[in-house]
Amino acid sequence: MQVISGLVLVLLGILFLGNSLHWFRFDFFEFIGDFWPAVLIILGGYLIYEKAKGEDDAEDILSDDKSWTKFSGKEFKKTAGDVNLRPESIDQGGIKAEQGLGNITVDLTQTTLNPGENAVLCSLGVGDLNVVVPQGVPLSAAVEIGAGSGRILGRQADGFSKKIRYEDTDYSNADIKIKLKAKIGLGDVTVSRG
Repeated sequence: MQVISGLVLVLLGILFLGNSLHWFRFDFFEFIGDFWPAVLIILGGYLIYEKAKGEDDAEDILSDDKSWTKFSGKEFKKTAGDVNLRPESIDQGGIKAEQGLGNITVDLTQTTLNPGENAVLCSLGVGDLNVVVPQGVPLSAAVEIGAGSGRILGRQADGFSKKIRYEDTDYSNADIKIKLKAKIGLGDVTVSRG
């Protein structure tokens, strides 16, 4: 996904630069009008490829060969790049991780949770988002996808403008629980237990 996103940005940059320097005429809206079927074909092919590749195990997502960013406080923001977050704790008002472009892994397995509901909001423009929640902690999750695929503990949806909801049966009565909301523009979201 990262390579495709990078290629798209480079291509668009070349086209806009060429138009600005009058090397050639480029009209973005005309281009989209003419080539949107090709974009759909490429995106569909990517989704099929990702589905055929199979789902990552939480073990792979949590492998220790990544550099982890310990994160405390309410908010983590980054414009672009790949980031692996391990929040030390969750603020009483919840935590928020936002990024424009790249891949995010949020590992909550070692996070100190508060009594009651622990709110986690993850937002990503383009890329892949992986959220790993601890075993035995009830979860309520809502995922919104502009284009791509989403998986929450076995539930899956692929395509455009998709929403997935999941809630453990013991969530409402649990003393400690996680409420996750994830939004992604283009890419994949995976919520698993670690």
